Amino acid sequence: MKKQHFFYFIFISILFINGVEVYSHTNDTLPVNNSNTIQNQNSSIFIDDNCQSIMKIKKDFISKNLKLTEKESQQFWPIYNTYLKQEAIIYDQYKIELEKKGIKSQKGKIIPSISTDDQILFYLDMYYQTREATTLLEQKLYLDLKKVLTPRNLLYFLDLEKSFKSRVKEKAQGACPRSNK
Repeated sequence: MKKQHFFYFIFISILFINGVEVYSHTNDTLPVNNSNTIQNQNSSIFIDDNCQSIMKIKKDFISKNLKLTEKESQQFWPIYNTYLKQEAIIYDQYKIELEKKGIKSQKGKIIPSISTDDQILFYLDMYYQTREATTLLEQKLYLDLKKVLTPRNLLYFLDLEKSFKSRVKEKAQGACPRSNK
């Protein structure tokens, strides 16, 4: 599940680069703002802008569906924003380390036919290190939010996180049908 978490974010980024809309828990359309994109898709500015758009959509989704008191909201958002930043750092580091080793991947998985044994082992080591780091980060988020949210709101928030990811995945599966020519 943690492995899929990383690849969902990459996949979500690709979807929004291509202008695919995501539907929220209530099936309302959430706006996608592609006006800040630039022509060079390899540019880090382009990726950063689109990742920010995805995070905004995710935050809007949570805000819309998670009913917090003013006090809960004041405590929740700084914790959650810190979590998102730390999570991004973990995944950025994972990507940087793989790129340093010249590891090529397709749909988030290493391509064994063009990889050396050392690259495959490095990829697997990095995968498990990243998975461990994200699990520890999620545990920290849980413990921090446990002090702030009611048990019901905490459970609902965790469900919203899963719901957002699964809805994006569902929409993405049919988003780019192959041409039947």
